[in-house]
Formats: sequence, structure tokens, C-alpha cells
Amino acid sequence: MTVSKDLRVGITGSGGISHIHAQTYSANEHTELVACCDIDFFRAEALAANWNCNAYASQEEMLQNEQLDIVSLCTQPRSHRMLGVQALEAGMHLFCEKPLACSAAEGQAMVDAARVNGKKLMVAVCHRFHEPVVRAKALLQEGKLGELRGYHNAHVGAMGWKDRGGVLLDNGSHAVDHFRHLVGEAKDVSAIINPPSDDITDAHTAWVLLETADGVPGTINLSFDVQGGGSMIALFGNEGTAVVDYSLGGLRYKLGDDDWVHEQYEDLPGDHRFHREIAHFVDCILNDTEPVPNGEEGIKDLELIEAIWNAARRG
Repeated sequence: MTVSKDLRVGITGSGGISHIHAQTYSANEHTELVACCDIDFFRAEALAANWNCNAYASQEEMLQNEQLDIVSLCTQPRSHRMLGVQALEAGMHLFCEKPLACSAAEGQAMVDAARVNGKKLMVAVCHRFHEPVVRAKALLQEGKLGELRGYHNAHVGAMGWKDRGGVLLDNGSHAVDHFRHLVGEAKDVSAIINPPSDDITDAHTAWVLLETADGVPGTINLSFDVQGGGSMIALFGNEGTAVVDYSLGGLRYKLGDDDWVHEQYEDLPGDHRFHREIAHFVDCILNDTEPVPNGEEGIKDLELIEAIWNAARRG
């Protein structure tokens, strides 16, 4: 399909992750980064200077002064509902960094706004597009791992948690999406959050046990308060095991009595998952197809996060 019209993009929030968004939109043949904004205007100016676009002190100002097709939302989770609904009601397609919002109810408001205004809404859980995860899922779907007997996922390290919305809303968003994407919907969940807290944004360590309706168990370990640590995903089947170890890179798997295989993807850039997810979103806009994961998927992730939070609080 030949497309001549570019999609004009504005980025809301000019910290951390916004830089990879800017780089990715600038590299995509169908998108033009024209603006960014941040309540810290100096931060917006810095991003704009790097990518030759206009800077604004608020999303409202950016929407009033620019003719945009896409808003890429890169702010803290507590602002997603308000800013996301504002962008959708202004007629923008919305690419929202995970989590979709701070609660399923807030996420539903965003989904409703997308539907009423006929706009696309996608949640940026980039690991669905990470080649080792794509390959691990393919091994599972092709039956090469046999019947799934268990699952493990860890996102453990040392970083601040309050400014990231707490570990459950931050890396927990990836973790629950991994489970739903690779294993299935959770039927039961139990959890320990240490130390206990009455505010989900204060949670920095969580140990979680889940089970699907088919009886497949899984564990998730999350912490922003551990030195060292690392991130990994493991799928344990009765005929094979697949492991995505982010410290080692690539995918390693063992099928039956064969030796372990370690696949590396040296031809892919380290940030390929970000380019893939935004390319998918752009393609969905241009061809009027539904993005995956869409807003409804984002709500399901939030419902599982809320179940984990409530399970921990009830003990």
C-alpha cells in the first residue's frame, strides 16, 4: 500500500521514555514529529531542540496550536486519564505509555472516549514486540514446549518507585501483560507486598502467585528496591523450556533431550521493540485496523493489577 500523507505527531511529557518515542516517530516513514509539551517547559524545550519540533508548556496549548493526528502520552500514570481523554476528544489517535491509567475505571473512561470519537487507542507494552518474547510465544503456540506446566517472570532492580507510580503500575504493567499474553487470563491470584502500604504508588516490592482457569501456575517477582536483580521470563513445558533473560540477551530454549539453544538477534537494534510497536500503531491508523494491545487489553491488565493489590491488602 502506497501512502503519501504523513501523520503529524505530538508528544505529551518530555522526560525519560519520550526520547525513544521521538527517535522512533522521526525514523518512521509515515510520521512527522512536530511538537512536544511538558509542564516543565525547559524539559520540553530540550526535547524539541534535539528533534527540531515545537515546544509547549501544556498539552492543551499544543493541541490548540498544532494540527496533529497522533498524541503519544509519556507522562506519569496519574495523569493518563485526564490527558488521554483530552487528546481523544480533540480528535487525536492516542498511543499511551503503560499502564493505560491508574485504575480500570479510569481506563474505561479513555476507552469510551476513543470509541465515541472514532479514534485508535493503543497501550505501549513494548515487550510484546520484543523478538525473544515473540519467538518464545511461537515455540509455545507451535506445541514445541508441550503442555505448559508453569511460568515465571521477574522485573527486579534498584530505582525510585514513587515518581514511577509504584512497582505494580510500572513494571507490574509489563508483568501482568506478559502473563496474559503468554499464559492466559488469571483465575486466582495471591500476593505479598512488602512493606505493606495503603497507597499503590508506594508499593516497591511484590511477590505474586497466579493460576489460569486451565490450572497453569505462574509467579511474578517485582521490586524497585533490590541491588543487582534483573529481568527474565520463563515458560516451563513438559516437552521443553524457553527463557528470555534480559541480562544475557536473546532467547534460550531446550526441547526434549536436545541441548540448549541460545538465539541472539544481532541484526536487530536494541530498541527494535519500540520501533515495532509504533510501526504497528501507525499501520493500524493508516489501514483502519484495531491495534494490539488496544484499550480493552489495557483495562484487563489494570483489573489484574487491582486483583493483585487487593489480594495483598487482604492477606
